[in-house]
Amino acid sequence: MDYQSEQAVWRRVKAGSRVSAEEALLPERLEALILQERADAASLRRLARRMGGRGSAAVTRAAASAESRARRLLTLHYLLSGRQLRLQTPPCPKQGTPLEALREASLRMEQTAKAYEALAEEFPERSRLFAELGCQSRGQYRALAMQLQALLCDRI
Repeated sequence: MDYQSEQAVWRRVKAGSRVSAEEALLPERLEALILQERADAASLRRLARRMGGRGSAAVTRAAASAESRARRLLTLHYLLSGRQLRLQTPPCPKQGTPLEALREASLRMEQTAKAYEALAEEFPERSRLFAELGCQSRGQYRALAMQLQALLCDRI
């Protein structure tokens, strides 16, 4: 199925469904979260390469999880808007020491988890998805926090 055929199918499907005013704004909010998740994934992949060794495994898993959440959000965006996003991954910010970068990454994941929780409350019809994504983000936050704690203990 080519792109034009796919668009025609979605136009027919969406013609029969009504979207609330709040849900009409959701694709814009999803774009911001997709960019955040992709930026987190890129930053975590870079950090994992810098860390090396077995400490990088948890960071690599966190990067894969962030990329997975971004793909799920892209799918939801497509289903709601009928258009496929082609977002560029934002450039990875300059990172300090691995310890500082890990702390910043864990704080960003905590903020992302809070954003998912807010979306779950704001959009009850999608609350299950957003709650699940928030739970995943919070789990990765905890894993990174443990990794950070281990690094701090090694330094002492």
